[in-house]
Amino acid sequence: MTQKRRFAMRGQKPAQEPHHYRVSGLDDIYLLNGFTRESTPYGEVVKIADVVGLHKAIGHRIVTEDKPLSPREFRFLRKNMDLTQEDLAKRLKVDAQTVARYEKDQTAIPGPTDMVLRIMFALYIVPPEKRAEVADEIRAIIDDQLSQQRTKKVDMATRWREQVAHH
Repeated sequence: MTQKRRFAMRGQKPAQEPHHYRVSGLDDIYLLNGFTRESTPYGEVVKIADVVGLHKAIGHRIVTEDKPLSPREFRFLRKNMDLTQEDLAKRLKVDAQTVARYEKDQTAIPGPTDMVLRIMFALYIVPPEKRAEVADEIRAIIDDQLSQQRTKKVDMATRWREQVAHH
C-alpha cells in the first residue's frame, strides 16, 4: 500500500478530519488543513487555499523522493509546469506519443528522462529571479560529476598495461 503524503499550511490549526485531495490526480495526497468545507444546494464543496502553492509543495516532495517517478507523478509534474505532452516531448527530444505512453504506464520512464523532469520541475518552482543561479549550481554539480568520471576512467586506463611475453 502506498504511504499517505500529508500536507499542511504553516500557521493553521489541523482540521478535525483530513481531506483526501484527489483533484491532483495522485491517490495518496491528504490535506491536514488549508481547506474549508461548505454545504451548497448541490452538496459539499471543498475550497483549497493557495492551490498553486500546494501543487508546488506536492511537486517538491515528488522530485526529492528517492524512488522512480510513477506515471501519475510524471503527469502531475508536466501539467503543473503548464506543458502539453507535445511541449514536454520537444524538450525531452522524444515524440508526444512517448510521453503519453509514460503517463499511461505503457512504457517505462527511463532514468535520464525521470531525472530531467525532476530538474525541470525544481527549476520551475524556483522564483524566476533565482533560476539562472540555481541552473548554474546544477550545471556545476553535473560538470563536477563528469570530471570525476573522466578522472576515474583515466585512473583505470593507467592501472593496466600490456605485458609482453619474453621468449
